[in-house]
Amino acid sequence: MNKYENFTAKELAAEEVALALDSFSHEQALALGQMALTVIADAAVAMEVRKGNQLVFKASMPGTSQDNDWWLNRKFKAADRFGHSSLWVKKKFQEMGQDFEIDSGLDQDLYAAHGGSSSNYRQGHRGDWHRNLRPSDIRRSSVCCSNNRKFHRN
Repeated sequence: MNKYENFTAKELAAEEVALALDSFSHEQALALGQMALTVIADAAVAMEVRKGNQLVFKASMPGTSQDNDWWLNRKFKAADRFGHSSLWVKKKFQEMGQDFEIDSGLDQDLYAAHGGSSSNYRQGHRGDWHRNLRPSDIRRSSVCCSNNRKFHRN
């Protein structure tokens, strides 16, 4: 369990607001992806940087597989659908006494509520970037990552 597992959905939402970006260009997305590569250089991690639904940067390090790509997309879709991080989605369902996989009514082959992917908001409107690194790795970035631990572990 990482330290963000102990956060409430309200605390995670507040962090999303506090760490929001005013803008995010393709150039910034590429630079961020290159910077993130230095963080994950020796790890079996797959990562993406998206601007809205457009994939701008992608890297898959040795030790990853197409399963990582599947996890990235599922977490991205959950964050995109709910407008909050995929960890927020998980915590919100837990706080309601529900299990996302059972109670969301969503196809679990398409959506995953596990830590990682975030949907940014700015000035009350949906932003245009998503990330999937733990906040402790790169603060409020737009990187999506999935490591190669079995299944959904971040």
